[in-house]
Amino acid sequence: SPDGRTIAYSSDRGGAMEIYTSGITAGGKESPLSNDGGQNIFAEWSPDGQWIAYHSRRKGGIWVVPSGGGGPRQVVDFGSQPSWTPDSEHIVFTSDAGGMAAQSILWIVHRDGTGRRHLTKLGAPRGGHTKPSVSPAGGIVAFTVSHGHISSEVWTAPLDGGPGTKISNGASAHFSGDGKAVYWIGRTIEGNDALMRIAVDERGTASGSPQTLQTFTGN
Repeated sequence: SPDGRTIAYSSDRGGAMEIYTSGITAGGKESPLSNDGGQNIFAEWSPDGQWIAYHSRRKGGIWVVPSGGGGPRQVVDFGSQPSWTPDSEHIVFTSDAGGMAAQSILWIVHRDGTGRRHLTKLGAPRGGHTKPSVSPAGGIVAFTVSHGHISSEVWTAPLDGGPGTKISNGASAHFSGDGKAVYWIGRTIEGNDALMRIAVDERGTASGSPQTLQTFTGN
């Protein structure tokens, strides 16, 4: 959660993946937020801490539920991997929900399900557009462009619909807390996974050279 006191996660303890929250202190109370057998995953807190967005594999699309409990509501009937804008009003997501990653693009929708529009277009850039991460300032989104099992790239694009910018080869990009850098998982020359970082401006354009922060070796 934004205040650092609670985590949201998926568990299949009841037979299907459901969304739960739990305090991180010893004896913290665990609360189920979904109980519909929907195979619910990708729980994502809104920045104001009031909502959790997630994807339902069985029912489809993006759903939103109050973080304190209540009835989940479907926001859009397709897509997965939700990422909130800083005002907690909009959700950026990928159209991929399994099986069509190469044809996926990014969309944005209001929390109440209105104003749905696409942020990226098929083929621009070429590949599937997944794993969005909205910047803390809200002006840009970082995302992964997948080329199947061959390779993947990290891109940024403005939320107002301008052209995207390639950052580097890699995947799973996230912004720093101040929005002035992007982190992602890349590869070293030796073929090992590595946590990477590069500075970006307010339009998502990278400056300087990528830094290797941590290398992961072995299985």
